[in-house]
Amino acid sequence: MIKKILPLAFLVFIVSCATTPNLQQVNNLKPGITKAELIASFGDPDGTDYHDGNYFLSYYVFLPGWEYERYCFAFDQSDRLVGWKTIGADTVRVTGMTLSVPLPSGQ
Repeated sequence: MIKKILPLAFLVFIVSCATTPNLQQVNNLKPGITKAELIASFGDPDGTDYHDGNYFLSYYVFLPGWEYERYCFAFDQSDRLVGWKTIGADTVRVTGMTLSVPLPSGQ
């Protein structure tokens, strides 16, 4: 039974890595792209928020060294990207097949 589950779990892990945005994609971003263009490039966001006339999308971004870090992307009222930053408290580290995720800090 484990011989059947382990390859499937590994495949799911690899596919999730392949569909997660990476740091190079973030570094290639330019302010002014539309929200639709970011979603087309990065996929569905992990979280959304709307505050003071700005729309925010958040994504876990794959970093070198088998780590993910949460990024928040801010859009103006015209749905244009105005900036982004990391939310460092949500760093996820993958060690072997163990995924360690910190508890929400209430932000």
